[in-house]
Amino acid sequence: MHSLRKFYIDTYHDQFFTSPPSWFMMYMWMEALYHIPLSVWAVGALLRNSTYNEYLYRGLHELERIQ
Repeated sequence: MHSLRKFYIDTYHDQFFTSPPSWFMMYMWMEALYHIPLSVWAVGALLRNSTYNEYLYRGLHELERIQ
């Protein structure tokens, strides 16, 4: 995990990870406790919808055909 963080900082020079402001840790906790679980739930809800699955399958099949 440390090497991934180092790669990100070296590649993008993101100041939030090199010298984060005081509110950034609270933002990270908010992301971890609210947004990540909500996103997982939303993806699951989308995948349970069979119409969405059909469109996803058709879209991926069309992308393969184009390439």
